[in-house]
Order: sequence, then structure tokens, then C-alpha cells
Amino acid sequence: MEHIINSEGVPTPIEKRKFIETKAVVTELENVLDIADTMFEHADPKVCMKE
Repeated sequence: MEHIINSEGVPTPIEKRKFIETKAVVTELENVLDIADTMFEHADPKVCMKE
């Protein structure tokens, strides 16, 4: 896949599928981070700072 990123060739169907799956995983991780960030912003400080 690295050679495709560096524009050194034409992607095969398998490489295309891997790229699409990787992109989907990255999108899901970004969504999880956004949700976690939102939850943290709206969290009760007393609960978050509990030792």
C-alpha cells in the first residue's frame, strides 16, 4: 500500500479494499475520540477529579 501512497503504481482490488477498510477504521476512531471529548467536556468535575 505504501507504493500507492507514493504514487508508484496502480492499486489492485485487494489494496483498494485494504485502503477503504483502513479509512473506515480511522473514521470510527475519530468518532470515538469526538464522543470521549464531548463526554469529558460535559462531565461533572467532582467526579472526574475524584481520587
